[in-house]
This record gives sequence, C-alpha cells and structure tokens, in this order.
Amino acid sequence: MARTVLLSDRFNQGVKQDLARDQLPAGSLWYATDVLPSISAKLRERGGYTHHSADIAVTVATALRVEGGIFAPFVAAAKNCVIDEDGNLVTVTDAGVVTNIGAFVAVSQNPVFHRNKVIAFAAGGATAPKKYDGVTTIAALGGSPPAAVYATVFTDRVVAAKTTANPNYVWFSGAGNPESWDTTNSFIPVNNPVSGLASLRTAILVFQDGFVSRFRGFTPPTVAGGTGDFAVDDPLFAVGCTDARSIAFWNDKIIFANGGGIHITDGAGQDDLTRRCGMKRYWQDTIMSGYTSSWTIAGGVLRDHYVVSAMDGATFKGAAVIDLRGQTWWPMTNFDFISAWVRQGSVDELYMGRRGAARVASMSSIFNPVIGVKNDGNGTAVTATVETPYYHGKTGDKSWRRLFVTHFLQDFATDNPTVAVSYIKTPEATSYTALSGSLAENTAEDRKPLALGFGSDGVAFKFARAGAGDWRLSSIDADVGPREGSR
Repeated sequence: MARTVLLSDRFNQGVKQDLARDQLPAGSLWYATDVLPSISAKLRERGGYTHHSADIAVTVATALRVEGGIFAPFVAAAKNCVIDEDGNLVTVTDAGVVTNIGAFVAVSQNPVFHRNKVIAFAAGGATAPKKYDGVTTIAALGGSPPAAVYATVFTDRVVAAKTTANPNYVWFSGAGNPESWDTTNSFIPVNNPVSGLASLRTAILVFQDGFVSRFRGFTPPTVAGGTGDFAVDDPLFAVGCTDARSIAFWNDKIIFANGGGIHITDGAGQDDLTRRCGMKRYWQDTIMSGYTSSWTIAGGVLRDHYVVSAMDGATFKGAAVIDLRGQTWWPMTNFDFISAWVRQGSVDELYMGRRGAARVASMSSIFNPVIGVKNDGNGTAVTATVETPYYHGKTGDKSWRRLFVTHFLQDFATDNPTVAVSYIKTPEATSYTALSGSLAENTAEDRKPLALGFGSDGVAFKFARAGAGDWRLSSIDADVGPREGSR
C-alpha cells in the first residue's frame, strides 16, 4: 500500500556535487540556480540585481565595461569612483548619475584609498600610478612611486607590488604620505611574481600564482636588502591567487580564488571554501575548465555572503553566492561581472562591474525579491531551477504514484509564471522526463499534487521556472509504496 513519504522540507545546506547524488546530506540539493534559503521562505528565488549607474557609454562614448572601482570616503563628500577598460575615471551618484572625470589608468585591481586620495596602479607594470582627490582633476602620484600593478594600504602606508622590471618586489610609501617613496631601499622581494596584495591588522599577505607569503610587523626597510621589523614568511602556504579581483575581506579574514578553488585565510592558515561547500569538483571541472590567466574571477562580500563571478573574456563561465557562515554554495546565472567593491557605513552595498555593458550593478536587491527586481538589471527575468537529491529509501522497486509540492508562486505582474517538473529514475541519468502539468501561480502557499505513475527504485526531480515571478518552495513529498511482485 502506498503511503505519503516526506522527501524534503529543508533546503538550507546548499548545492553539493562532490558527493554522489544519492548520498547527499539532508537539506542539500544536487543542483540549483538563482535560489537562496531563508528569505522569508525555506527556499526562495533570488531578486534581480539592479543597475546602480546609468549607462556610462552615454557619458564616455568609448566605454564598454567596468574594470574596477572604489567607494571613496572623501572629506568633502564620498564618491563612487568607477574605471572603464580604457582607464577612464567616472563618478556615480546614488541616483545613478555619471560624471566623467577623465583619463586615469587601466587597472588589474580596484584602486586604493589613502590620505583622502584615490590611488590607481596601472595594469601591465610599466605605467606610473595616478591619484584623484575627489575635488580637482586627476594627476600623477608624486614621489616617484614604482610603476606597480597591485596595491594595498597597511599601517598608514601604501604598499605596491609588481613592475615589469621587478615582478616579485613589494615597495612601501612613507608613513602617512602616499607621495613619498624610496624605491632604492624600501622594498622586500618574494620568490615569485606577485599576483595580489591584502592587508590584515598585523600582516600583509603577498599573493603569487601558487603561493602566499606573509610580512609580519609594522616598519618597512630603510636600507637596501633590509626588512625593517618585518618577519618574512615566504611562502606561508602553497596555495595562491591568480586574480586580485577575487580578493575580498570578511571578519578579519581574506577570501581569494584560483583555478583550483576559493580559499579563506586569517593570515595564519587557510581553508578551501569550495571543498567545505562540497563544490570543489564543480569549480574545477565545470566553471574553471580551460582556465587561463586571461580569465577574470571577481568577488566581493555582502551580508556575510561572497558573490563570485568567472568570465572568459565576454563568455560567462559561472557564478555563485557563498554563505560564509553556513559554508553553503548557491549557483547563479547572468552574473557577467569582472570587478567588485564594497560600500560600508550607513548603507552596505556590493557594487560589481559588468563585462557585457558599461554599467555598475548593485547586489543587495538579490536578497530582497520584490516586483521591482523581478528582472536583473540587463532585463533578463530571474527564473530559478532546482534539482533534488536522488530519493530511494529502502532498496527495492517501488511504485511512485503522486508527487506533492508545497509552494507559493506569485505573479508580480502579468507574466504568468510556471514551474515545469520532470524526473529521472536513476541517479546517474541526465535526461529528464517531463511530468504532465506544471505548478502554476497561486495566491497563497498550496500543496500541489502531480501524477507520477511509474515504478523504480528511486527518483530525482527537476523544477524549472518560467516567466517572472516570486517562487517559494517549502516541501516535497510523494505517495510511494512497494511494487507488487506480479507487476
């Protein structure tokens, strides 16, 4: 006799593909896109990202994409400073108004802010850095600084690394003065070319492709070959960062990425977030397949979530929102981002620069799905997919009679959203069979039955949304029982 069996009413453990589909922990999904847990529902379709800026190409005709930015807390007035692919600097107001400032430098990372100046070091390692004070025009950074690529700020000094001539050098400005440099004496070399810098409270992390080095101390060298009071751990551990755009800060920790994974460190040890989330194989074999240093990996943190996007030029490779507290992974689509920077204070925001347009995206709206963000900023409707674990229970052929889905699907306008449901009978299958009927919009949460009518040891389901709307999933259960031997 068939009985109703609860298949799942928890979805908070994220997507996991490092395990077999029939061996996933409770609360996990085999795959999903554009959903997040615990947004007034057990599982809910995300909101769209919004365009923070107007089209920069209207103001700067040559602008094609956003390569970097910084929310700069100038004394006169804070400004959101944005750099396009040609190194042109614009500012963007909270209302999205774009103002052209002028020629800055093309960048491989975001600018830094020190002593009321936005300072940008140029990609390539052969062009002098420039400064902008938020009031007057752009100018060259004084003091004969190195033509470095990467920079950070540590103990009231600008730290810069990697020039064409010296790709493994790390230089230090004067204390409190980003326009005072002794490039002859005030530097420390590491063993390999530098690929990024980051500062902790008592240390500088120097990233390379396959390593991370650490400088511990406060005072840089003042004589050639010296280290000041720095203790140099070179390397600290054999995991590197291949794109400085992926470096982000969270709770006195630093997140960074490479082709092998996304990592987190407190400056003493490191952990692999992709492994913790159960998505290391997916990162390496799906998103990063064919990865080279010409790709971009951009990431930033908002509301204890790391948002990361990988692009091969203009080709989207994959994206995710990682819950840093729960260490869970949620794949995203349509995130064509190649830069990321945060705004903190009265308003916390994560801004991300688009590859497909000269626009800046605001990401906080993905956590607040409402009618105004039923689409992403580029006009694409947010339409989630969910692929469940393989449910089989006790071994043996079973009769699967009916599926019950408890859900809420609201039509924000007149888009007539639906959820198509399909299934597979074996855990390794990838070709789904569609069920007759679909989940339609409703005015309140409802338990919707769908006919199954087949026999198998187990089953897995796929839910595919269509038409803009607000979808919330609460539980999945089924009428199932042992199959009679005569059948």
